[in-house]
Amino acid sequence: MTVCWIAWSLYELNWSSTTTETRALSAGARYLEDGQLQDALSSFEAAMSTSPNHSGALLGKAQSLMQLGTEAIHANRKPVPGREDALAHYRIIAMHSQPWTEP
Repeated sequence: MTVCWIAWSLYELNWSSTTTETRALSAGARYLEDGQLQDALSSFEAAMSTSPNHSGALLGKAQSLMQLGTEAIHANRKPVPGREDALAHYRIIAMHSQPWTEP
């Protein structure tokens, strides 16, 4: 059993037929997990260069862009004028609204 495991590990490590697309997807996933979002985005775009409609590459690129956007929003967050007034207004309405009952 151990010999089979070692043989399979060696096959997966070196001798399996991996493409540049597969390696780029794997690298992108690792970068995404590690929080290296720019590197992840570059890897997913490299995978998309050979196969533009690859669902895994599209998903990875979308996740990278969303996380980069979230970080940018939090870094440059400015108060929205009138936001607190609107939230207070909706809280008041929610507190005073009664559930509708049939007569």
